[in-house]
Amino acid sequence: MTQQQDQSDRFSPVPMVAAMLAAPAAAAGLALALAGALNWTTGEHSWSAFQTAGAAAACWMVGGLLGVVVMAATTSLRSRRLAAGMIASSLTRAGIALVDALALTLLVRPEMKIFWSAFLAAGLLCLVIETLWSMSALKRVSGPLAAPAPAT
Repeated sequence: MTQQQDQSDRFSPVPMVAAMLAAPAAAAGLALALAGALNWTTGEHSWSAFQTAGAAAACWMVGGLLGVVVMAATTSLRSRRLAAGMIASSLTRAGIALVDALALTLLVRPEMKIFWSAFLAAGLLCLVIETLWSMSALKRVSGPLAAPAPAT
C-alpha cells in the first residue's frame, strides 16, 4: 500500500472527541433550563442544580472519551474497520456512563429529577451525534452508492 493510499484509508477521531465533550455540556444546560422552568429544587441535597447536571454530563464525557479511545484502538484509525470500532465505542461509552451514574446515585444521592434528566438528555444527544458522525465517515469510506441494475 502506498503512502497516499495509507493516508486516505485513515479517519480522524478529533470531531468525535469534540462532540463527546460538547454534547453532554449542552444537555446539562438543557436540563438546568428545564429544572428552572419546572421549579425543581435540590432541597436537602448537598449538590446544587448546576453540580447535579454537571455530574450527569461528566458521566457521558468520561464514557465518551473512553469510547473514542476504544474505537481508535480497535480500528487503528483505519476506515475499513470503522463499523466494528463504532460498535465497541458505543458499548463502552454507554456502559461507562451508566456505571458512573449508578455509582453517583448510590453514593452521593443527587437530586434525581435533575440528574436523570441531564443524564438521559446527554445520552440521547451523544447517540444522535455518534450516529451522524459514523454515517458520514462510512459514506466517505464507501463512496457513492451505485444505482441498482434495472430489472429485466
